[in-house]
Formats: sequence, structure tokens, C-alpha cells
Amino acid sequence: MATNNILQYLEQLDSAGADYGVTPSNRRVVETFIANGAIADGAWVSLDIDESGDGAKSLFVVEADGNGTGTQAVVGVAIDGGAAAAGDKVNVQICGLVSAKVDGSSPNIAIGDALFISNTAGVAIAATDASGANIKGICGTACEAATGAASKLVLITRKF
Repeated sequence: MATNNILQYLEQLDSAGADYGVTPSNRRVVETFIANGAIADGAWVSLDIDESGDGAKSLFVVEADGNGTGTQAVVGVAIDGGAAAAGDKVNVQICGLVSAKVDGSSPNIAIGDALFISNTAGVAIAATDASGANIKGICGTACEAATGAASKLVLITRKF
């Protein structure tokens, strides 16, 4: 686990005037876990609480899934490109702005909406009780609107 947050950079634009994007100065926090199955880049991940040992529960991650019993302890979003396979190390952003998988099909996602894990592995949707669904733990806040399946900018607040 990280013991400090380092502000990486305080400039928004490079010398040519191009925007650096969200990674240099967004005060993100990244932790390394071990994948306990396939994990796509940008997917929301959960501690694998189906693991038998307490130590393993905090070491292994899987794609978060609202249908699973051991896949709803969301810790963040898999980052750094490429997919991870079982046994691979995977970097997970647990705090800050990040591009993550969301589905704004129904309901649409508006800026500022709270997000929770859907029944599609690795994907978050707008938290609403209009469907009568049991809302799982909130995993982030939308920073961009979405009306379909997409990767959008979200804010993750640190949970542990």
C-alpha cells in the first residue's frame, strides 16, 4: 500500500501548448495487486473476497461484478494499458481522475452522478433506485456524461 501521495506536476500545458491530460497532476494513487482472472484496461476491479485466506483477499483482484458474491469490494480501476491475465501484476488506480468503463445506456450518466458496479463485469453505471435494483457500494463520480457503453473520466475517492 502507498504511504504517501506525491503531486507529480503542476503544469497543465507543455511548451507547445498541448494539454498534458489527467495523469501528471491529478493526485492519483496507484496500488499493485495480482490479477485472479482476466482484467481489461479501464475495468473496475474488486478485491477477490472469495479467496480463502485473509491475506489473499487483500492481494488478489478480479473485475468487479454486481452479480458476484466475492466481486463487489471495489478498490479502483485497472490502468497502464493492456489486459492482465491470472497471475499477472496489475496496477489499480484507487484515487484520482481516471478513464474507466461505464455504461450510460439506461439510465444515462450525467456529470456528477454517483456510480456503482453493474451486472456487467468491470463496468459502472449511474447509481439510481428508479429500477428498484439493490444499489451496491458507490465506486466513483462521473466527470463526463455518457449515453452508452464507453470509457469516461471518473473520480475515485480513496476507500482504504
